[in-house]
Amino acid sequence: MRKLVEFARKVFGWLHKHRSSVGVAVVATLLTLPRWAHAISLDRFVLNPFDSTALLLAGIINNIAAVIGKLMLLIIEMIIVPILGYNGFSSADIVDLGWSLVRDVVNMGVVVILIVIAMQTIVGYHKANWTQQLPKLFIGVILVNFSRTICGLFIDVSQVVMFTFVNAIIDIAAGNFAQMLGLSQFGEFSNEFIDKVNEAGTGIEAYAYLGSAYLQLALYLAIFAVLLLLALMYIWRIVMLWVLIIMSPIAFFLSGVGDMFKASAGYYGEWWKKFSGALIMGPLLLVACACGIVGQ
Repeated sequence: MRKLVEFARKVFGWLHKHRSSVGVAVVATLLTLPRWAHAISLDRFVLNPFDSTALLLAGIINNIAAVIGKLMLLIIEMIIVPILGYNGFSSADIVDLGWSLVRDVVNMGVVVILIVIAMQTIVGYHKANWTQQLPKLFIGVILVNFSRTICGLFIDVSQVVMFTFVNAIIDIAAGNFAQMLGLSQFGEFSNEFIDKVNEAGTGIEAYAYLGSAYLQLALYLAIFAVLLLLALMYIWRIVMLWVLIIMSPIAFFLSGVGDMFKASAGYYGEWWKKFSGALIMGPLLLVACACGIVGQ
């Protein structure tokens, strides 16, 4: 009796620990039972219990896969499509506030550098060739105050390429995706399949159906992971472009003082590398997605 109580405690403890998975399995089973009961009669279940159980498991897996499929459509319609249509990079409130603050700080830094140059000129310090460096500094100062506009122009070019494919994906993605993956057919047993399962000696059909259900579930999990990763990458792109626009006054200022401070040229090159990478990443991913969807 004591062993039975300990075993029951272990079972309840395991169920409590994995309550989310158990809940999904229970819901999937309840959704599958009506179709399964219609498909397999009681006498056939008694005569062929293993094949009937395999069919029940296949139905449960199909219902779980159907839930994952609905989540995929939700990610496409509620997350990916709005993200692809986003175009308020330069006009975002956080960019407006952050860029203005950074620009003002950089302009004050320019004033400090000009004061240092004037003092060195007064005392006759001619180690640096200011006559050649000042024009580049002034160009950098001009670029600092127009850095958000310049970044916005480059982003607009990238977005034009993206929007070439966005409209097509918005029109066909959700509907074609559901049809392509056969979401409407999940959990349905054809009459021909039911007859084959109920026939003596053809129970292998149930195991074949169970194997295909496992493969379909694995495929859905892989596609779900890819869609989730795609959404996260585009969210990362938006945030990265916000940050790069905010920091653009510093980058253009460093490009103007590259001859005075050699290390600054490396920081400007790093900023430009990240900015161009974020611009190119969006269209490239979208072209790949569009080709994959249209090719189905």
